[in-house]
Formats: sequence, C-alpha cells, structure tokens
Amino acid sequence: MKIEKPNKTNSDHRSISRRNFFKKALAGAAVIAMKPDVLLSNISNIIETGSVHTEFKKTSEMFPNKEFVWGVESEGKRVGEFWPIHGINLVTKETDPELFEGEIADIQKELRGSATAPDGMTTGSVGSYEMQGKSLTKGIECGDGVVYNYGIVVVENGFNISFTHNKEIPNFDEYYENAKEEKKTLFFLPSIYRNGNFLASQNVIDKILIRRDVPDSKDPTKKKAQIGVILFDTLTTYDRAREIVLGLDREDQNTNQSISKTTHIYVLDGGPKWGQAIKEVNGKVETKGTRDKEVITNYLVFY
Repeated sequence: MKIEKPNKTNSDHRSISRRNFFKKALAGAAVIAMKPDVLLSNISNIIETGSVHTEFKKTSEMFPNKEFVWGVESEGKRVGEFWPIHGINLVTKETDPELFEGEIADIQKELRGSATAPDGMTTGSVGSYEMQGKSLTKGIECGDGVVYNYGIVVVENGFNISFTHNKEIPNFDEYYENAKEEKKTLFFLPSIYRNGNFLASQNVIDKILIRRDVPDSKDPTKKKAQIGVILFDTLTTYDRAREIVLGLDREDQNTNQSISKTTHIYVLDGGPKWGQAIKEVNGKVETKGTRDKEVITNYLVFY
C-alpha cells in the first residue's frame, strides 16, 4: 500500500504537536533512575543461565534524565555500552521533513532527547529511500505500508513501551487501526531473540534495542521492564550479540525462579551510512559513527 505523504502545512502542524506532547510528557513524567545490573545483594544462591558471564559496569557519564551510561563487559572484557531508556519518539523524513534538514544533534535538541539513533528498517536505492513497515508515529501513518514478519515496538503516550512481533498478532490490520485511533507509535525492527525464539546468523550489527525483566527496586519480589540500547564497540554477529545479552540473565538455584531475564533483542541500524547515533552526557553531546544524510529516513529519540 502506498501511503500519501503529508503536505508541508500538515507536516508543520503535526511536528509542533508532537514536540509539544513530549515537552509536556517530560515535564510531568517521574522518571526514576534505575540500576541496570539488577538488585541481587539480598538474593542468595544466584546462578547464571547464559553461556557467558556478562555484567553492566557504571560509568561517570550521566544523561539529562539522570540515568547513567553503563559499560557492557563479557567475560571481563568491555564489549560496548548500555543506554537505559524510558521513552521513545519516532521521527521520520516523511512526517517531519524539516527536522532532517540539519544535523542529528538538531533533532535531539528540538525534541529534548537524551540520545538518538536510527531504527533498523530502511530500504531503497539512490535518490529514493524510505522507512520500511506499516508504521505510525503518534497515530500518523508512515513507512512503506508493508507488514513485515519482524519484531514490533509499540509506544503509548511516549513512555509506555511494549515489544511484540507480527507472529503474535492475529489480525494486524485491526491492531494497526486501533493503535492509529489511540495515537500510538508503532514500528518494525528485525528480531534476533524473542521469548526464547532466536535467529542464528553470522550477520554483523553494531546496535540493538533490548527488553529484560528485572527486580523492581521498590519491591524486589516483583518485576519491571528494563529497556535500553546496547552499542557494541566493534561490529558483532547476531549470535555473539545474543550470547552477550543472555549472559546477563540470572536465576535462584534453590527455586529455579528467574531473577533477571532477557525477553527481546531487536536490531537497530548501523554501518557508515545509517549508523550515526548521539548521546548527551555530562552536558556535552557526543557523536558516534557516521551517516549519509541523503539515505537517512528516520530516527528514534530516546528519553
């Protein structure tokens, strides 16, 4: 299905509405910094369930939302860094063309994000690139209109983030129309791990979006979602990325109950054309990687 692109007047109006929405949400949201390596000190007989040992190491870099950047170590060696996130805003060249006239830092500044990275779905050829997927940004249609057999991320009110997959949705068209009516954001990402289902591959990536169940800091007997981006220091295969993230999982050997568990690992865009990402830490903006401005179709702004 070909989606008609909005004219500039509509695009301007929608852009302003979306920016105002996130400004209000950020002003009213009680975002509590979360220790990402889970609360394990009061639990005895903890065992690792992955094939390797992975842990997060706190750095001195702090985002505007008071979260810290965490180093990712596997078998005692740093392999990347973890950005905890609480909110996601999808902006596309289709719905917000004026935002793409400047640099990636301009987008993040305009939308008051803590970090920004491209999503993992772009297709096309020279002079004609578009975002893949029958997607939505705050209820506005975007993407190429194709329903891919990939992972799906849904964001409600900016900060209620859920992970699903096309295989888990019996009637996607109905699901999509409901999300559109409720002004949700919905986008597709390649899935390399989903509740035990995984894609074995030696293809390489440099960024992933993950979701894990971890103890709630207010009540360790309950679980809460831990969501964030891992940027690898070097290109990493799907198989190795999955091994690293699953190395974070822990359980109690006395009860065989899960203490922390990875539920989803989705791929974000990378490489020299699409892979540029930025983070604001300690009051400074740091750029990672490069991009070809002409082929970028969208960005995920994180909060």
